[in-house]
Amino acid sequence: MSAWVMDLKSNTGYRTLFRGLDPLAHHPVLTVPNNDTIGTWENDVQIFHSGGGSVAGLGAGSWHHIVAVGAADKTRFFINGSFIGQADFQSKNLIYALGNYHAGGQAFADYVDEFRVWLTAMSDADVAELHTAILCSPQPTTTTTTTTKSPTTTTTTEPPTTTTTTTTTTTTTTTTT
Repeated sequence: MSAWVMDLKSNTGYRTLFRGLDPLAHHPVLTVPNNDTIGTWENDVQIFHSGGGSVAGLGAGSWHHIVAVGAADKTRFFINGSFIGQADFQSKNLIYALGNYHAGGQAFADYVDEFRVWLTAMSDADVAELHTAILCSPQPTTTTTTTTKSPTTTTTTEPPTTTTTTTTTTTTTTTTT
């Protein structure tokens, strides 16, 4: 799974990027209070599994690409296409909440965009390619444009016009003796 984030929330509380569906409701990607280490939360036993990498230093006002790849009961973490660490736990829950705990109070960042989920685990090369492909396309923006167009009705009371085109071909034959 992956998402672009901008302007991370303060680390004084939990920050949940993805949360799983009940009954286990694991958190595949989050940080714990007073810590910028990214990892997973195994909800049924209340254990944080550190991914070893940190979200500290992800500058405000800039978009950052976070990817979590679950395979073989582990979760690998990437920031901006680069591997940053691995947790010894893999959540296999369906995703239930994005960007925050479902009841609120654990916002990950002010902005979350381009959320994606894959059915198979991506390789390191796949993650780097995904990051590069997204960087080559327009970046997510915080600008929202809404256009509302009123329906237009045209009424014509004249009969349709028919145009007929006639083509004439002239053949000239010249005989020389």
